[in-house]
Amino acid sequence: HMGPRLEINQADSLALSTLPDCPPYLIHTILTYRRLLGGFVSLSQLKEISTLHEAAFQKLLPNIRLEQLPPRCINLNQAGYYELNAHPYLKGALTEAICAYRKTHHYHLDSIAQLREIPLINEEIFRKIAPYICTQ
Repeated sequence: HMGPRLEINQADSLALSTLPDCPPYLIHTILTYRRLLGGFVSLSQLKEISTLHEAAFQKLLPNIRLEQLPPRCINLNQAGYYELNAHPYLKGALTEAICAYRKTHHYHLDSIAQLREIPLINEEIFRKIAPYICTQ
């Protein structure tokens, strides 16, 4: 890929197909993961894609960029179980813990910082999920 680097949150499948060593299955996986996340906040999130190996990631890196666009935000005061559980970072036990916590707070949280009270959510997990959640 010669020319300007692709913005990873805005590139479509046609644009991604111009990248070196980016086969159709990988393009599909990148686009699916981006949709599930609600957008990337860091290029290193691409490493979370199991079919994207380190060598391929290193080849992609010089050809892509990330503008800090706000990702799609999941409103903790409105989202249902299934919407929360569909997010790759919130799946399973985390969604259950958030739903249980919300219930004890009459389904209203003033701030995402309140999630730090959930034993399952350590600082690392909080930093990872924070860009994707909001309370309004």
